[in-house]
Amino acid sequence: MAKNTVNAIEMYSLDSATLTGGYDEFVTSLDKACFMLRITNASNKQISISYDGTHLHDTVTAGSTATLMFQTNNVPRSHIALMPKGQKIWLVGNAGTGYIYLAGYYVE
Repeated sequence: MAKNTVNAIEMYSLDSATLTGGYDEFVTSLDKACFMLRITNASNKQISISYDGTHLHDTVTAGSTATLMFQTNNVPRSHIALMPKGQKIWLVGNAGTGYIYLAGYYVE
């Protein structure tokens, strides 16, 4: 039975010094279907984000945060918009200093 409570997934992190300039796997598989993801780029280099490992889908400048609210942008409102459980996420960027973080939230 649904509890209708918001829960957080365990935060992912990656040392930007390990970025190769190619598609580097960041999240191998989201543990839950999330209605919100927040990517914080606490490094000194801009990064790009890919959800398929082939195409670039978003960018996060150095020292900034991108918040993706899937349900807020859902049409029609009677449907549920979530980043699927099992979703992989890749980062593209050059090696830098500092970490990149991903936080996510889901309803149980």
